[in-house]
Amino acid sequence: YRTDVKSPSDFLGYRVGSKPASNADILRYFEYLDTFPTAGLHAYGETYEGRPLVYLVIASEANAGRLEEIRGNCQKLADPRTLDGADPKRLIDSMPAVAWMAYGIHGDELSSCDAALELAYQLMAGTDAATKQILDQSVVIIDPSENPDGRTRWLTQLDSWNGVITSHDIQSLSH
Repeated sequence: YRTDVKSPSDFLGYRVGSKPASNADILRYFEYLDTFPTAGLHAYGETYEGRPLVYLVIASEANAGRLEEIRGNCQKLADPRTLDGADPKRLIDSMPAVAWMAYGIHGDELSSCDAALELAYQLMAGTDAATKQILDQSVVIIDPSENPDGRTRWLTQLDSWNGVITSHDIQSLSH
């Protein structure tokens, strides 16, 4: 791994998977990765409760420099009326695949958002042949949580259930 990129565990101060990462922690780590030239963090909306919806684009150095061209070609391929005589096969052959990885659509899907953290780290810091091949052949877009409101609500509920002494009273669980 590259030594100049902190792992999520090192950045957040706890081992990812030892407890669920909060939406705030996920955003902080993705904002950190956004400081590197081969990553770009983008907001695409806001939740009902006002939390930002974001995605992180990760590409090789070569592909990071041509993201607008790749985006434009994807748009042309999505609507053949805009090809303006361009050969679709030539467009396809000249660009990397684009993979959208969306995580955490349900608030109680605890491991999915944590997996997004680990994937982002692997793609940003991995120096192995498989990671290099993925980045050479694709642009990866990571949406770490499609439902940050639900995740926050669920983590808050889990925190309220935790205590030093377990209560077996059914009313305790429902209140």
